[in-house]
Amino acid sequence: VSDTITVQLRNSSSPFAIADQTKAVLASDGTAQLIFGNASSGNYYISVYHRNSIETWSASPITVTSGGSVSYNFSSANTQAFGNNMKQIDALPLRFGVYSGDQNQNGIVDLTDIVNVSNAASLFTNGYVSTDMNGDNISDLTDVVITSNNASAFISKITP
Repeated sequence: VSDTITVQLRNSSSPFAIADQTKAVLASDGTAQLIFGNASSGNYYISVYHRNSIETWSASPITVTSGGSVSYNFSSANTQAFGNNMKQIDALPLRFGVYSGDQNQNGIVDLTDIVNVSNAASLFTNGYVSTDMNGDNISDLTDVVITSNNASAFISKITP
């Protein structure tokens, strides 16, 4: 499913200020072409935001050269995310993805998210909505289960 993400370059030391930010549409293979026009050369964390997923950061800072290109593959291992904060989504090929379920974008999947998704599912809310956890354009029991499972596992953002 193609989807929109916001990606930030964050300074590599506290308070991890935002150096640059861009939006992109993920291709069906999970890749995105991003252009950062404001960041100077340096080392940055990558932070990724999605409408109903947990904010996810790169495991460590990456080197960015102004005007250059950078490649970072979050999906190859859960260790690509800070705190190993990703879930295996496929075995062949082995791929990892960010956790979904953070419908209200407060950094933790909890009862509030479950209630919001459950309410939307009871109305069969459809379209590009934050309560659709699996990207099939309808909020239903599957989305409630995804959110509930991640809340039960105490999934939350992990940042430096």
